[in-house]
Amino acid sequence: MIEDAALFFADFAEPVTLAGQALASGGLFDRQYRTASVESFGIEDASPSVLCIDADLGGADRHDDTAIIRGASYLVIGAEPDGLGFTRLKLRKI
Repeated sequence: MIEDAALFFADFAEPVTLAGQALASGGLFDRQYRTASVESFGIEDASPSVLCIDADLGGADRHDDTAIIRGASYLVIGAEPDGLGFTRLKLRKI
């Protein structure tokens, strides 16, 4: 399955630098847009994240690392491993 993922990442991933080092497979960047309404108030939020192959992360805790994606800098504020060889890093733009 990871071999298939590597092929997928080769086609669709984009360059990601994490803590000053480029990830070998890059990452799949997402900036999901969310809205919520409470009575007459609306809240809008963009929740950036990047999906990475675990082997590229080297098993290190990535909280508070800086990621550079598309020329913008992000702080890693969360890591969500899925148990299948991938981790989604939650980001906040800095």
